[in-house]
Amino acid sequence: MTSDYEVPHKYKFELHHIRPRFKNDVEGVLAFMSDEIMAIGQRPADKFNETLSDAIRRYPGNGDRTQKTIQNWRTEITSLFGLIESSAGDSYPSRLCIRLHHENDWIEFFRQFLFTFQYPGGHLAPKHLAECINVGVRFHPASRILDLLKYGTTGEERFGLTDAEVTHHMFNDLRVTRDHEPTPALFERIQKARQDRCTYDTTGDVVRYAGDILDYLVLADLADRRPNGKYYPKMQHLEVIKSFVERPPLFHGYDSFYDQRAVKVAEITPLKGAWFAFVNQGIDERDFGFDLTKIDPDEERDNDESEPAESNQIRQIIAELLELKKDGHRSTKDIGNAGEQIVLIHERKRIANAGGDRRTINRIKKIPDNLAVGYDVQSYLGRDGDCSTRIMIEVKTTVSKNPLNPIRRVGLTGPEWDAARTHRDNYFIYRIVITQSPLEAKLFVIQNPFEQERRDASGITVSAPKGVEVSWKKNSGAVKRESLLA
Repeated sequence: MTSDYEVPHKYKFELHHIRPRFKNDVEGVLAFMSDEIMAIGQRPADKFNETLSDAIRRYPGNGDRTQKTIQNWRTEITSLFGLIESSAGDSYPSRLCIRLHHENDWIEFFRQFLFTFQYPGGHLAPKHLAECINVGVRFHPASRILDLLKYGTTGEERFGLTDAEVTHHMFNDLRVTRDHEPTPALFERIQKARQDRCTYDTTGDVVRYAGDILDYLVLADLADRRPNGKYYPKMQHLEVIKSFVERPPLFHGYDSFYDQRAVKVAEITPLKGAWFAFVNQGIDERDFGFDLTKIDPDEERDNDESEPAESNQIRQIIAELLELKKDGHRSTKDIGNAGEQIVLIHERKRIANAGGDRRTINRIKKIPDNLAVGYDVQSYLGRDGDCSTRIMIEVKTTVSKNPLNPIRRVGLTGPEWDAARTHRDNYFIYRIVITQSPLEAKLFVIQNPFEQERRDASGITVSAPKGVEVSWKKNSGAVKRESLLA
């Protein structure tokens, strides 16, 4: 029997923050904005804002947006990500912005961002900031989430959380955000809710604020989201997780207001500059860069031979995908998402083996679906030491019960075929075939299907106007094959 979970009324206080309207393209937007902010340099605040607004309007898709929307973008970038600092009437690039511009290390950027992100903070709208102080909130979300994930993970059994659980058990509960409830007690309450088969309100924006932080933890490579909808800790980065849990920096600029009966917005507004100075402190002293060479001890085998960490990650993704099928909840999108996760793991390891540096590996990324660019993953060639040439990968994934009838064809949409025609040798199809019995994941790689069709090497057939079917013979030399679980 299920029941709706409710935070007791006396503890209920909902946290929220500014949500970027560009979240699905956050890396592209932040890369563009860091470059533009650096180009603006230091200027009087009003002139700086005017120039930045002009830059925002130049970003693809913003040409027809209203001035209010452009201003909202600027506010979101300024307030949430701390890319701008101000002093003596001038605005200028923050140290976080400067480092992002020069390093282009996204994992490090999101780790730095989450390390200082807390409630209350200058990223909040003034009214909600005052409300947080008035009810006594002091909450560092990344450290509490990571602490809970680490606490629940024992041995090979990893503990995961949904965005709804984080919302209702943490973000909206003063026992956590104000009273600093010990992690074991929080863990037990979540476990009891699971035993009681509780359901959660997930309508509207209810779970989106906690969901944002969880997604930023994924971008920081400290968690990963599996097909079952839960977020799990990346234990190979345990030392970074410990630094979040044990030494989260706290902003003390609001401390004097906690003894007041009701702080006013006008009293806390002047502290905005101090907040952004705090966000940008200590960046150069923290080593938050991504290290692909670290192996999670939970992913090692018991014997002397260690299976590659990436194979275990892929096995876990496949296991959860098959579990969804048992529950009757697996969708085509779940299969596609799993395939893209597998390709990201494969590509990061492949480029690392090819000599790619940390910055290059961090640039391997999933392209947001809403951009409709005709491919799913951006990676690098990784041949003959070339880890600078970008490639575009369209991922096609199939799950079958057994390998009796291997599928040697995929369909491409019009935009995907257009991308293949545009990028030629830099366009790849990654065909993943997952079989359940025996458990296997095979990868078929086709480079430049447009030219292959012209050479008649891969048996490509065109069925315009709806799209293209790419098929190949069993021993076609145009297709490279490998096992992902070897």
